[in-house]
Amino acid sequence: MLALRYLNPKRAHVSWITVISLLGVALGVAVLMITLGVMNGFEDLVRKQILGFSPHVKVQRVAPWSFDEQGNSLASEQWREMQEQLEQEAEVLSVYAVVEDFVLLDAAGLVRPASMQGVDTENTSQVESLNELLIQGDADMGLGDVVVISAVVQEQFGLSLGDTLQVVSNQNLKGFQQIRERRDLGRATERFSETFREVHSLLEESWLREEEREQIEFTILSQWRLYLEAVNHENIRLGEREQIETILNLTRSGEYDDTYNYYPLGRKKEILEALARLEEVDLAALDEAEQAEIEEVILPRDLEIVGIYQTAKQYATGPELFVPLPVSQELKGIDQGIDSLGLKLRDPDLAQEVADSFMGGVVDFGWEPRTWMQAHAQQFSLIHMQKFMMIIVLSAIVLVAAFCIMAVMFTVTIQKKKEIGVMKALGASPAQVIGVFASQGVIVGIGGGVFGFGIGMLVLKNLKGIQTWLESMGVNPFPKSFYAFDYLPHKIIWSEVSLIMVGSFLLCTFAAFFPAWLASRQDAARSLRNL
Repeated sequence: MLALRYLNPKRAHVSWITVISLLGVALGVAVLMITLGVMNGFEDLVRKQILGFSPHVKVQRVAPWSFDEQGNSLASEQWREMQEQLEQEAEVLSVYAVVEDFVLLDAAGLVRPASMQGVDTENTSQVESLNELLIQGDADMGLGDVVVISAVVQEQFGLSLGDTLQVVSNQNLKGFQQIRERRDLGRATERFSETFREVHSLLEESWLREEEREQIEFTILSQWRLYLEAVNHENIRLGEREQIETILNLTRSGEYDDTYNYYPLGRKKEILEALARLEEVDLAALDEAEQAEIEEVILPRDLEIVGIYQTAKQYATGPELFVPLPVSQELKGIDQGIDSLGLKLRDPDLAQEVADSFMGGVVDFGWEPRTWMQAHAQQFSLIHMQKFMMIIVLSAIVLVAAFCIMAVMFTVTIQKKKEIGVMKALGASPAQVIGVFASQGVIVGIGGGVFGFGIGMLVLKNLKGIQTWLESMGVNPFPKSFYAFDYLPHKIIWSEVSLIMVGSFLLCTFAAFFPAWLASRQDAARSLRNL
């Protein structure tokens, strides 16, 4: 009762200072609640968007695809086999193919690069996740030349549903550059003469003949093939590349043991003749054939826009284009191959545990798991850093209010010096004196916290209306062009609200305790001397 009385003394101005202190605490609590609520809303919305277009675990292909004896790629069989294996895991809801690349967009006279991701339209889970992000159209694209674009691309190019977007593959541009470069290059056998001398030397020395067949040690053959494959990875003409593939195919055999590969008689002669054809290839004819391919290489792909999805360009930097999987494979030039397999889990937060368990034997050699937390760590680190800095800066409001409370308590203890002397003369202990004045800080802390909580909840619950009202007044501190959201999201985490309330209460209590402690040490006789 004495604390309440001292907070509102008659014929004094301390009560106004008390009100200011209480409002300072309330303002600090409200601003912290609103800021954290909005930042939590951003984080939650970014998380939902990322999990909408990004797999919970991405099992990436990190090794080249295998080939059969005829030289045909086994990519499709290999990734589908791994897909079936991963689908058997208990925590996995679905598994789908992922192809990612950068392309050039051309529409309405504007050209710019963009990220692309292929969508396995046969996977219901992936299509449903993308549909949840759409603000226009439908993500069920089928297998045609169609595309779903981000709202950022729509805004920059002024596009709408049904418009045509021209896409130029990054791989096409690289191919065009390589074609231009190799027109000025010599024959592969001349450019890599040392390699081909070694190829001829190993062939002559190590290729043996028995009565009814020919043979070569597998270890030597592997080294011999590596020489040719190294040349094949260089920028050589397509005709030369095809000839080298023909030579490599001639070295494949279905008859072998632990030491040797066996071939029918005459295989060595066939290989030598193929090498001779490679040395005598007509460069002018090859260049003319490649010149005809240049026009086909740089032709853009016309895609019809069937959907537009919302994205937070400042935080959830995901693919700007979604296209059917076959279209993405063609644009990237990987035939039936993929970049990775995407996994949707029952609980996305267990992604790291699931990825670690895969490394124990589920994932074969040549595959490597990567979680969505690892892939998007930078975005969430940015949000957390901004959130932390906001807390530090805005906590200063509560700190200033606490200093005001301390100033009020010093003023009160000086004004009540004689009353303190009377209390101590009547037998009041130092703890009781401290309790009287410290209670004032407790009251201000509780009152300011409750008032600030009410203001914060009122603003958060009416955030969209407040933003609309500000826009009608010509003030828009949260433009859609920057945040890419129609409204400010918010999410209340009660543990954080409780921490803010308790923190403000303790700060106000400690601010009042020091002046109260000094008051309890006053000498009663000196305080009553002029009474």
